[in-house]
Amino acid sequence: MRTSPLIVLLAGCQYAVGLTTPGQSTGTSESCAWRSVGPDGGDLAFAGIVVSFPTGALAAATDVELCAAVAPAEHEPRSEVVELGPPGLALAAPAAVTVPYDGVPESGAVLWAPDAGGALVRQLRGVDVGGVIAAPLYRAGLVLVAYDPRVAEPYVEEDGVADILLVLDNSCSMGPEQAVISQAIPDVLDELEASGVDYHLGVTSTDLDRAYDGASGALVDVDGERWVERSTVDKVGVFERMVSLGTNGAGTEQGLGAAYLALEDLAATTNAGFQREEAQLAVIVVSDEPDLTRPSVVTDVDFVDWFETLKDTPATTWLHGVLDPEFEEGYPKVVDAVGGQLYPIEALDQPAGWTAFMTDVIGKFYVHDMQLAGTPVDGVVEAWVLPADGGEPSPIPLAGFAYDAAANRVQVAGTAPGDEVVILYEPLF
Repeated sequence: MRTSPLIVLLAGCQYAVGLTTPGQSTGTSESCAWRSVGPDGGDLAFAGIVVSFPTGALAAATDVELCAAVAPAEHEPRSEVVELGPPGLALAAPAAVTVPYDGVPESGAVLWAPDAGGALVRQLRGVDVGGVIAAPLYRAGLVLVAYDPRVAEPYVEEDGVADILLVLDNSCSMGPEQAVISQAIPDVLDELEASGVDYHLGVTSTDLDRAYDGASGALVDVDGERWVERSTVDKVGVFERMVSLGTNGAGTEQGLGAAYLALEDLAATTNAGFQREEAQLAVIVVSDEPDLTRPSVVTDVDFVDWFETLKDTPATTWLHGVLDPEFEEGYPKVVDAVGGQLYPIEALDQPAGWTAFMTDVIGKFYVHDMQLAGTPVDGVVEAWVLPADGGEPSPIPLAGFAYDAAANRVQVAGTAPGDEVVILYEPLF
């Protein structure tokens, strides 16, 4: 005959000890259900709550238990409260749990279960179907449905669409830098291909004083192709020819003017098709001299005003400069005004420096800029990432996102294509 389990109250939860006896691996009592689950998986049910272990979740036959427990004081449960055991249960794949609860889906009821540190966290992959919440379960511990005043605003990361314009100084001193950029092309294109970004990659020079291919804002034409994209045949060869501008360009480098002419005056003619409405935009100026753009082409102030209105969301446009760090006027101030980064031209001493720089540029195409529907109480927001591979959601560190209270926008960086970002906050009413 089976003996009754001993229930231990520990840290606000009751837990069953010594549930299994030789020869009896499945059973129930008023406070627990238990069974042995092996590599083939199986279900364990108690008080209407069902935990399903998939094939391969457990490496060997393991005694698992689902017992009545007590909710922590900060949670008012809307369901039965249970604890999955034994403590430290290792799952090679998440189990699935279904929890019925009292209330309606619009009531703010959500599923709570432990994170890797043992703290109860909202299960962001939970799905509410008619008063039953189903969710993955990643480890042993408390499981319950309780109220959460926070709303969850999701944003799914998709493969980026980006137009990248390289404005390259082709004056007499720029031969070594062009050579380094050319040497790094295979690695840079590998990064672009691996990123999933749908890209256009074009080149123009800083020369506005002469009429030739690649001057005065015209994109360099290589056998009828003015940019490299995913479908380009021999991407490396075509782009190598594009960046090989030579060093006979004008000594009055006008990088800002070249970008302006390329994306404004020639956008519908010579460079038609390069810039896409739905794409993010990165302009990269590489020069060892200050910008000498004539005011008749565009002033610094007018450039900033124009650049910030190229896209509906300014956060999807960047101006980066690979420049002499001693520059104080022109490029640095414009880059700072429109958003972008300055890199020392010494980064082009080696191909690895240019590859690292371009990897950073490509990474910015996965920055979310989200307008929140509500206003967070006290400006408190949390950002979570739900990996595209179905892995466990995790909080994004404060360094990985920023909340602009004045604009009520959240910007999140560093997620991968297909990842879902969820912003949690308690809204003001």
